[in-house]
Amino acid sequence: METKAREMVHSVTVATETDRDVLLSRAQDAVQAARWEKALDCYGQLLAGYPGEVAAYLGYGNCLLHLHRSLDDAERVFRDAMERFPENRQATERVAHVAVRKGEHGTALQLYDALRRRFPGYSGAVLGYCDSMIGLGRAQEAEPALRAFLETQPGFYGVHAKLIQILSLQGRHEEMLEAAVKARECLPDDPSAHAAVARALVCLWRYEEAHDVYVGINARFSSSSVGLAGMLWISSLRQIFPLMERYYGEIRQRFPTNLDGPMFVANRLYKLELLERADEVLAELVEAFPDQVEPLLLHAQVAVRADDFETALARFERITSRFPGNYEGQSNYGKMLLRLDKTELAEVHFREMLDLFPSRPGPTLHCARLACKNGRHEEGLALMQALQTRFVGGYPGQVLSGPFSPTRLDFDHEETLFTVLADQFPNRVDIHLSYARMMM
Repeated sequence: METKAREMVHSVTVATETDRDVLLSRAQDAVQAARWEKALDCYGQLLAGYPGEVAAYLGYGNCLLHLHRSLDDAERVFRDAMERFPENRQATERVAHVAVRKGEHGTALQLYDALRRRFPGYSGAVLGYCDSMIGLGRAQEAEPALRAFLETQPGFYGVHAKLIQILSLQGRHEEMLEAAVKARECLPDDPSAHAAVARALVCLWRYEEAHDVYVGINARFSSSSVGLAGMLWISSLRQIFPLMERYYGEIRQRFPTNLDGPMFVANRLYKLELLERADEVLAELVEAFPDQVEPLLLHAQVAVRADDFETALARFERITSRFPGNYEGQSNYGKMLLRLDKTELAEVHFREMLDLFPSRPGPTLHCARLACKNGRHEEGLALMQALQTRFVGGYPGQVLSGPFSPTRLDFDHEETLFTVLADQFPNRVDIHLSYARMMM
């Protein structure tokens, strides 16, 4: 009897292990195919059935990020993993990554710094540490950590690339080229290391030399899209549109799953005000990459730039239905409603966003503004006071107690607002970038 019972337990264990492996394999296959909804479902089943499987937590949280779902939900999953599996460095790294995505660079810096001291050989920790430094406007302070890492472990291209980025941010382009050449020497079989040399040459306005480097990459690493994408980039910078179109066509033909190159073309067309062609390219990409939100967002922005607000509204609405966790799409949908004087619908939408994005101040600001516009000043005041309480010491809490206090609720003067923010928070790179985008 005891032997029979042992055999039954063994058979159940084998079946359970098989089920786990099947789910994990399906999830990984879905990730490889960029089928994020399918992957999320598989990881969800894995998480429910096998709470001791760390891959389930990491995979589920990563899918939430790729699908632009709530950052708070992703953070909860990763924090659960960090608490359950304290020796798993990726769990801590993912929590810190979400903090960066939320603009909480100080929190991220603490997590990454502790992680790199605990695991000095983990490249993800030093890279995240540097990203946090950059986010805090302290890029130069990250350089020693990168150079120290590369002295003992020169085989990580990502670390080389981060050093190159930091040198570029400081305008040290000759040193950037030196670092790129060294990266190529350390990793001669990595096309990305060769491409780093080309990018450094571009920063030095040496376009023809950069183009030749990319031609060499395309010849030597024909299975990689890096060379062709670089040739496309150089032709766009030089505004040689026939070449740009040619390389775009080659990328779409040879690398149909590559989105970066085509999106770069679409962005260049958009910025150069070639809106009709940008619209054509993006319409193709929207259909070719249904699981990606980037083409949809830019497709909607093209309509905005063309002053076709009804079309823009429809495109942003498509984003809200397919990617409900994407803040940019949701926010712009509300703004289009305002642009079209559909204020009641806009207010309903922004109120729904309060629940979707509790960590974002934007929806509350819009709701307060609309309440005051419609004569409900007490309601607007209450919303602003609640917001100020939530963000004590942060930017918008600081600003709400200054020239944009609840008693004024003057949100039409965005330029003045960003000027105040930039003065009060000189190390917040995101504020300066937002100000720059607004002025474009």
